[in-house]
Amino acid sequence: ALRGVSPWLSLKPWIAHTINYISDVCSQSTFLAFPDLQSKFQLPNSLIFQYLQFKSIIHTKSSKKVIYQWYLTPQRLYQIYPAADPKCWRCGFQDGTMTHIWWECNGIKPLWKQVQAILNKAITNTQPLTPMMGLLMLFPTTWKIEDKKLASLVILAARNLLALHWKSTYCPSNKELIDKIYQYYRYEVLSSGSYERRKQTEQMWKPWLALMGHP
Repeated sequence: ALRGVSPWLSLKPWIAHTINYISDVCSQSTFLAFPDLQSKFQLPNSLIFQYLQFKSIIHTKSSKKVIYQWYLTPQRLYQIYPAADPKCWRCGFQDGTMTHIWWECNGIKPLWKQVQAILNKAITNTQPLTPMMGLLMLFPTTWKIEDKKLASLVILAARNLLALHWKSTYCPSNKELIDKIYQYYRYEVLSSGSYERRKQTEQMWKPWLALMGHP
């Protein structure tokens, strides 16, 4: 339910428009764009900034789900239901641990290689990705703050795509990854607010835009 999303975010306007569950604002695990929600629920323009706050909270919670193992991996399901198959549903060979499902499986290595390639070009002092970076967002202390934030958004895009295809053998494509990153870019720009923060946002995304161009 929406009431558990945030204790400080007022949800009365959303509930008044019959939006009661997170599933109401999502389609196939993807957060709907504000114009789509306006069309579906007749939302007023005044809710745009609250929409951006809401979306940010959902993205943050999605990141935390990996840490707290809210996604049930094959090994976790096997611990709950002994009759379940503990093997990875992608490769069918290795045990489906959290680290394997999110990081080690050969079936998703192309996605993480693409993430690495993007970071190699967008961050000056980049390093090979590790599970600590990919799963826990723990980056080298030598990285600048804007590099850490950009890296976290690129990695979050990859992880959200993996979650979107949960229990599937499908590996998200490079195009899907780039499209998802651009989606985060547009969100960051829209939610930047003040002139100073907008400048900081543009500075953070400058390497990405120099690499890929404006959407």
